[in-house]
Amino acid sequence: MTIDDLFKRIVRARLPLLACFVLVPLLGVLLLGSRQHPVWVANARVQVFDGAPSSTTEADGSSARVLALATTPGLVRSALADAHVTRDATDLAEHDISAQRLGESTVVELAVKDTDPAAAAAIVKALAHRVATFMNEGSRSHFRSTLADVDAQIATTNRTRNAVTTSLAAALDPRVRDTLRARLASLASTSSELAQQRTSLVVADATRDLVVAIDPHSRDVRAVPSSLLPRSALAVLLGLVLGLAVAVLLETLRPRLADARAVSRLLGVPLLSAQGHEGTRLARMAALAARRQGVETVVVMPLEQRDDPAARQLVKTLSAVEEVSAPASVGPRVRLKVGVAAGAIGVEVPHAAADAPTNGHAAGAARAVRFTGLSGLTRQDEERAGVLLVVSGAPLHTSYDALTTLTTAMRWPVIGIVDTPRKRADAGNAS
Repeated sequence: MTIDDLFKRIVRARLPLLACFVLVPLLGVLLLGSRQHPVWVANARVQVFDGAPSSTTEADGSSARVLALATTPGLVRSALADAHVTRDATDLAEHDISAQRLGESTVVELAVKDTDPAAAAAIVKALAHRVATFMNEGSRSHFRSTLADVDAQIATTNRTRNAVTTSLAAALDPRVRDTLRARLASLASTSSELAQQRTSLVVADATRDLVVAIDPHSRDVRAVPSSLLPRSALAVLLGLVLGLAVAVLLETLRPRLADARAVSRLLGVPLLSAQGHEGTRLARMAALAARRQGVETVVVMPLEQRDDPAARQLVKTLSAVEEVSAPASVGPRVRLKVGVAAGAIGVEVPHAAADAPTNGHAAGAARAVRFTGLSGLTRQDEERAGVLLVVSGAPLHTSYDALTTLTTAMRWPVIGIVDTPRKRADAGNAS
């Protein structure tokens, strides 16, 4: 079995099936794509901190933090309120918001998708502002509480130091005064340390990196490229793969023969008409093949039920033949007299033509060759009958088995095969 035979049996014989598997998902994708509105994406860039990141991990952590904050439903809800846009905050955060780091920098680009370009631009602008504000102010609560604690300690130390200073001024006992002076020195040292802590906190807060939105007044909105073409290609590919799988399964369950040539190879008989020759030439070839095998009645038989109209049309075509010329190798021209009676066609070879020499050898005795269908076959014709098989397309192997069973039981030789084009067979079915 060749690749061409496999192609004819699986693909060519089941083109309508494959077309259905390809066209149905393709039409579904096209229908869904025609109902979708165009999508727009708006971008805004946020700088997480100054300078270059010390490592890729740090840079990835900053972009991940921005994405985590930008997809928080509460923060998205606040951004929608700032943008005066009504959307489902949870759905927007899950499907339409993304963030990616630009190269190895600390700049993160936020992207928001929406069917309204103005709404997308307003949402991404408000969201970038909300993310920057939260990252800047979210960590200041610890600073404020620590600064307030240091200020309280400084105030307590100052009050204690003032009280000790007053007590030292009123004390007369030298030992008490020495004790108060030592305590006053300790309080001064504590107050100095607290002041240094406060200064360090204020300096650290003043010099820390701030998250800022880059060019918040710009409008970067672009149309999202349509995914209709790749989806259509994917639908065609999946449909084709599924269709081929079903075709292979059907071929396994109901195997076919590739074409009429495959049938002729299995039967060991010639293909008399591969392209539907004219009636005169076909009648001449069939008559010569029948006489060679000692057949006087040629039964034009379809291999499958769908070929029955083509077989009847072939009988009508042969009935219209008045003269048939023999091949040059036979010698003199042979006139076949064709008569039609009760659905049968008689092709009579005159005795004089039979006596003509062929390459130096005498031809056999003349015989009358009659073409008929199964309906016109008589009991007398069955003894010296042969089959002219009509085939179109890729026939089922079960039809071939049924034919061989019939011809074996009746002892009818198959003299040849007529390959009827599928279009002609379909036209006969339509008529």
